[in-house]
Amino acid sequence: QREKEPLGMNNPTNDSQRNSTKTNQTMLERARSQRRSSTPSETILWESLRRKSLAGLKFRRQHVIGRFIADFYCHAARLIVEVDGAAHEGREDIDAARTEALKHYAVDVIRFEVADVETRLDWVLARIHLEARTRIDKSRAG
Repeated sequence: QREKEPLGMNNPTNDSQRNSTKTNQTMLERARSQRRSSTPSETILWESLRRKSLAGLKFRRQHVIGRFIADFYCHAARLIVEVDGAAHEGREDIDAARTEALKHYAVDVIRFEVADVETRLDWVLARIHLEARTRIDKSRAG
C-alpha cells in the first residue's frame, strides 16, 4: 500500500498550490474581461495581428504571463506588444519595472503610443514584424 504523499507541490491540498490556481483563474478572468473591453487602439492593432495576418505570426490578445497581462503576445518570438495610452502617462517607472520583471519569463517587450497605432499603423506593424523575426532568427541560430 502506498503511503500518503506529504503536503507539497504534487499534492492538490497544498495551500500555496490552491492559492496559485485561484490566482491563475483570477488572472484569466481579468484577461477575458479586458478582451471584451479593448481600447480603440488595441482593437485597431488586433485586427492587423489576428489570424496570423502579420507574416504568419500568431499573436494572442490579453495574454497572461505570470502575474501580468500582456496586450499582445507572440509565443514564437517570445515578444510582448504593449499599447500605451493615457493610463500610462506618468507611470514610466512602473512600466519599466514591469518590463524588467517580465524578463524573468524570457520575453521582450516593445511599446507603442496610442497615437502611433492610430496614425502610423504600417510603421507599427513593420516594427513588430522586424522585432519578432529578429527574435525568432536568434533563437533558431542557437
